[in-house]
Amino acid sequence: MLQPPRCLVTCCVCFGRAKQPAGRPAPDGCTHGSVRAHQVKLRGFRVELGEIENALSELPGVQLAAALVLQDPTGSQRLVAYVTPAFADPAAAKADLRERLPAHMVPDVVVPLERMPLLPNEKVDRKALPAPDWGAGAAEYVAPASELEARLQAVWQEVLGRERISAQADFFAVGGNSLKARLRLLSQNKLS
Repeated sequence: MLQPPRCLVTCCVCFGRAKQPAGRPAPDGCTHGSVRAHQVKLRGFRVELGEIENALSELPGVQLAAALVLQDPTGSQRLVAYVTPAFADPAAAKADLRERLPAHMVPDVVVPLERMPLLPNEKVDRKALPAPDWGAGAAEYVAPASELEARLQAVWQEVLGRERISAQADFFAVGGNSLKARLRLLSQNKLS
């Protein structure tokens, strides 16, 4: 007796080539398509928030994950990830994601939550997610050791709109990006 197939895999023909649906194979062998409803553009890159959420969900200790692009206090768009449960280590999550994802898809901030806010249909309530601590990932304050470090620190503080930045801080981890820095330095020529 013939058994019905466990799942149907569809494909479409685009420009004469057959394409398989996006998604990853499930344990039953079926490929389940992923919806591209959460594609955003961030610093010139197209970012698929669902891919980031899938990568986060595969990390040890993470049960639920959500990714968003939010505006930080300086007006820059930043990639933020939320994970449950709250004991998930944000630093370890970012380190693992650096190995799995392209650099532009690694979240700037990972926020651990006790409970992910859900809508009645069991989807993540993105509007109810708390604002992240934008200072997370900033190094403990270390004073500049030279005049050049002090001048650079002053420029970073102005560019990033922050009162105090450690001399050992990672410019990108505290909210900087290369375009923002270059435009600011060229417009004011502070280091010459």
